[in-house]
Amino acid sequence: MSESRDIPSYYMQYLAVRDGGGTQIADRVAEVHGVTIEQLKANCLRAAEEYRQDNGTLLPYEQAVLDWANS
Repeated sequence: MSESRDIPSYYMQYLAVRDGGGTQIADRVAEVHGVTIEQLKANCLRAAEEYRQDNGTLLPYEQAVLDWANS
């Protein structure tokens, strides 16, 4: 079984934005995952907050995704 199958889709979307080129690729990430930009923002917000709870802090590139999700 693939590890990605164990990762929730909202978190995969966050990783795609965070690791795939940042918020400038958000439109493409939303399209690929079949969600609206508002849904993508909500999913990134959820994932970033969970990540921060688990790790205590966000790195600058992670914080940039959270800031975008809150915009």
